[in-house]
Parts: sequence; C-alpha cells; structure tokens
Amino acid sequence: MNPDALIDRLIYPGDRSDPDSYRRGKFFLISVFIFFDLNLLAGIFYGVSHHSARDVLFITLSIVPLLIPFLVYPKYGRRVLLVNVLAFLGTFFTLPFTYKYSGGIFASDFVILIVTSAWIFLSAGKISGYVWTSLNLAIILFFWYAANAGWKNF
Repeated sequence: MNPDALIDRLIYPGDRSDPDSYRRGKFFLISVFIFFDLNLLAGIFYGVSHHSARDVLFITLSIVPLLIPFLVYPKYGRRVLLVNVLAFLGTFFTLPFTYKYSGGIFASDFVILIVTSAWIFLSAGKISGYVWTSLNLAIILFFWYAANAGWKNF
C-alpha cells in the first residue's frame, strides 16, 4: 500500500470534507509518525550504547503516548485534543530534565518550545497555537528569572 494512501485511510472521516482540516490531519499524522520513529531510533541507540535500563524505560514510555493518535484519531477524531495532550506531555515531562541536565535557560534544548508552538499552530489551529506560545514564553521567562535569581533546586 502506498504511504500516502495509508495516511489518507487514517484521517478521521469528518476531517476529509474540509480541505483545511484534511491538511491539518495529514500533517498531524505524518509529524507524529516521524516523531515516533525518532523516539524509537533513540531508544534503540541508548539501549545499545548506554545499557541504561532507566533511559530505555523513559524512552519506551515516551513512545507509548505517540501510538495513541494512530488508534484514536481515525475512529473518533479529536485532533485538537490529541495535539494539546501530546504538547502537554512533551513540554512538562521534559522541561525538568532540560533545566537540570542541559544548562537550564542557556540550553539549546529550549528550541523545542518554538518547534512545539509551530507544530501546534499547524496541527491544531490558531487558538491552541496562541495559548501554547504564550505558555512557552511564560516558561522561558520563568527559567530566565530562576537563572538570574540563582535558584538551583526548585
């Protein structure tokens, strides 16, 4: 089966009638599939190179929520809800590790907040995009304030 036909089959039937919803649904599925593949490859890499059960478990647990859109979206739709849930999980479960292990506000990992905001605009729409962009800016300001105030363990 052609990959494009497979993606078309996975798009919620209610989103096929509106071209904008169809495009957003297709982008959503392709981007989640790519992110799933990247997490799977990272899990294999860390499992082979580091032999750390904790890292493999963390990456495995991060792969499971990425399977849910492939099961829920074709049947029930709810793309905006799925995008917001994935953004919440991706933002609030990775930020403590970013702050603690990779330099806090000065880490290059904070680029993911910009990527997340752009992904939400493209997948969910303007309202969710504005809300998450505002939230991500508040997170960056908080980490900047924490770094300037000398907070270490908060």
